[in-house]
Amino acid sequence: MSDARRLKPDTRTGQLGSYWGNVLLDAGQLSTGDLFTFEDEDGILNVVKRVLVNPLDQKKNLYHYERVDRFNAPAPKEAEH
Repeated sequence: MSDARRLKPDTRTGQLGSYWGNVLLDAGQLSTGDLFTFEDEDGILNVVKRVLVNPLDQKKNLYHYERVDRFNAPAPKEAEH
């Protein structure tokens, strides 16, 4: 996790789910595919999925993220016959 940035919890904005959310940062701070963690959630790794321009402030971007472990969940076991 050494390549992951650490973000302050107050960068979260808008609606948040258990596996996804949004952060508001200056434009160019993150890119799609970047990994980060929040300072108050050590061990939980997130990946930027979309980068949107903030319509209220063109110098800021809204970064949509999803938790990495959501994609690494084990596949369901197949039923034995």
